[in-house]
Amino acid sequence: MGKSTYKFKDHVSSEMVDAELTKLLFDSGVRSNLVVLFASSLIIAVSWTSLSHDLLLAWAIIIDSIAIARLFLIFRFRRCQPLGEDRSRVFKHYYLGLTTAIALSWMVIVFYGMGAENRDVRIFFLLVVISFLGTAV
Repeated sequence: MGKSTYKFKDHVSSEMVDAELTKLLFDSGVRSNLVVLFASSLIIAVSWTSLSHDLLLAWAIIIDSIAIARLFLIFRFRRCQPLGEDRSRVFKHYYLGLTTAIALSWMVIVFYGMGAENRDVRIFFLLVVISFLGTAV
């Protein structure tokens, strides 16, 4: 076995690693928000005849507003580069808070969708839950 030729030139702190991971999170964030906007439209189209229109519209406004807020946060993060480690942590916490709100919004609509009278809509929402479980793994 040969000796390692890698030498540490700088001290890397956990805050620096966290800041770099936050940058990676924001680099891929636009696509995930576009998926949320598309998927919410799909949910409305599929369940329009089976669920309350008021419920669907309220849910769509909430989840789309949160996704748009995340997009604005991403663009602000990119505009403020480079950031210090503390400021990067603040952006990450805001983004994770908004992501939690989106997850709760999905949970609400799936809960109502599973109670729909139309069997096909219930199957659709069951598939939505299965896809969520698949992406979580």
